[in-house]
Amino acid sequence: MRTRVLEAAFELLSETGTLKMRDLAERAEVAHVTPYNVFGSKRELLAEISRSLIAESRDKLELHTYRNGLEYLFAALDRTSSTLTDDPSFYRALYREAYGGRDFALLETVQRPRLDFWNEVLLRCREEGIFKASMKTESVTQSLVYLFAGSVSRWINESIDTTEMLAELNVPFLKLLEWEAFPKWRPFIEDRIRYWSNLLPAEPSPEVVE
Repeated sequence: MRTRVLEAAFELLSETGTLKMRDLAERAEVAHVTPYNVFGSKRELLAEISRSLIAESRDKLELHTYRNGLEYLFAALDRTSSTLTDDPSFYRALYREAYGGRDFALLETVQRPRLDFWNEVLLRCREEGIFKASMKTESVTQSLVYLFAGSVSRWINESIDTTEMLAELNVPFLKLLEWEAFPKWRPFIEDRIRYWSNLLPAEPSPEVVE
């Protein structure tokens, strides 16, 4: 039953861009109370969708081998970027449900599985000596919620495109990582910063007052 309701939720988000619990029950062909009985609340359903997406990404990442944690981190960033770029409508719908009402607590709940994943990635890098032992990985991952919240409202309303939104996320996040990295690893992170910085829109030139 859980899988049935979850699959119906994916279908609704993909096809209609919304996720109403009554519509979900009808799509899954179950009683109207069943989605609540299975997941407890819409918030937990959205978090379960996020967990499912993270598990899929993790499985695909594990199909490859990596020389070190930083290479895995970059691959995970690339995976995130490609999924958002390949299917922006679905992810806009998901985050519209998660943050359309400017409910930061809801957004954090939905993002929690993703933050847990990134915390694991950063811990691996720290253990391999890529980042400083003093690095507070949970603080760095928590910053992702704030970074995302800053761009998501404009993105879900299509005021900015997916590439710009990703650049707005990647540049400050990578700068945080650069700060925490040992000198040996910083050039690799700096290359990424330059790449994403070039995708940000150019700032308008100041007007010349004569």
